Amino acid sequence: DKQSVLAVPLSDSALYEGGGTAFWSEETVARVASAPTLVLQPTAGTALLFGGEVTHAARPVTSGARLVYVASFTRRALNERVEAQRTEDDLAPIF
Repeated sequence: DKQSVLAVPLSDSALYEGGGTAFWSEETVARVASAPTLVLQPTAGTALLFGGEVTHAARPVTSGARLVYVASFTRRALNERVEAQRTEDDLAPIF
C-alpha cells in the first residue's frame, strides 16, 4: 500500500515569513532544479493530506519560527494489525 502524509501547520502565519509546502508535478520533477508547480501556505490548524509519492518539500522560513505537525502512514499496516487482533468473537453476528 502507498504511504499518505498529513501535515498540519501549528504556527500562525503572522509569526514567521516564508515557509509553506511546495509540490512538483511529474513533468517538472524530471527537470533539474525546476520551480515547484504549487506552493501551499495554509492557515494554522488546516490539514494537508496527500499521497507520499507526490514530490514535496518544506519551503525555507526566512524569519520567525514555523511549527508543523507531520505524520505519515499506510492503511496496510493498520489493516494488518486489526486483522491480527481479531478473535472469533469479533466475527460473530451481532443480531
